[in-house]
Amino acid sequence: MQQLKEGNPTTMRVIPKSSFYKPDKSAKQLCIAWETGGIEAFHYRDLLRTSFRPEVDPNTIKLYFVGCCVRMKGNNLDSLAYRLLQHEPELIAVTPSRYIALSDVDQFVVNEVTIDD
Repeated sequence: MQQLKEGNPTTMRVIPKSSFYKPDKSAKQLCIAWETGGIEAFHYRDLLRTSFRPEVDPNTIKLYFVGCCVRMKGNNLDSLAYRLLQHEPELIAVTPSRYIALSDVDQFVVNEVTIDD
């Protein structure tokens, strides 16, 4: 008899509604764009380490992501290195080296990017 009572279809049951996590606003990406139109995008959440050693090579930054290492070469990279620590850059355009002389003295210029898997 108790089983019949619990299975009564006239009893109101609480049916949970679907719920979703709020979007993670910290899931930013770093996009590298070449003059040829090619792009590579990396999630900052996969960034393990940033290496900038001006005493060894002031023109190179290495970004160690899960599964690959991105090596950027250029000029005035110290400002870029500190902005990368804050996950600020959204897009880094790879500029041909012939335009380095035309760039602003205080602005960083990336003219070569290699990705090692």
